[in-house]
Amino acid sequence: MVIIFSCWNTMIGTAVLSLPLAFQESGIALGCMIALVSYLISFYTCNLIVQQIGDDKDYSDTLKKYFGKFGSLMYRYLGI
Repeated sequence: MVIIFSCWNTMIGTAVLSLPLAFQESGIALGCMIALVSYLISFYTCNLIVQQIGDDKDYSDTLKKYFGKFGSLMYRYLGI
């Protein structure tokens, strides 16, 4: 559940800052298409993460399972 809110918070925070300029520069039709494609890619990525977590207690456990100690350290120090 934590990973869902973390991904959601990241996507919302980025969108609030960048969408007004993107819509101004590209126009309403192209802006809506880009937003839809971005949504689909984000949804697909979050769905893959949720499927791979399985019985892991935390996302860092999942990264350690797939990427070893390096993945766990990247999560810890880069705040993925």
